[in-house]
Amino acid sequence: MDLEKAHPFSAADVSIIIHATEDENKILDAIGSILSIDTDRFRHMESTGHWRNRIKRKPISKIGQTKDLSREDISVRIRQY
Repeated sequence: MDLEKAHPFSAADVSIIIHATEDENKILDAIGSILSIDTDRFRHMESTGHWRNRIKRKPISKIGQTKDLSREDISVRIRQY
């Protein structure tokens, strides 16, 4: 990838919404792998959906660790999962 065309960034806020029917560990492992972060850093927030289904929100602020990734890199990696 041509570094002049890449759009690198140094900070990102990531918030993942996980519905009751989804595999939480699989999702967190994939995001952790894509962004090279420890999944233990995600905070845990839980709420109830319209049909009383459990919905989890996993926000994280990731600052200063994405300098080697561009938006395009992350987009490609996410599509692989």
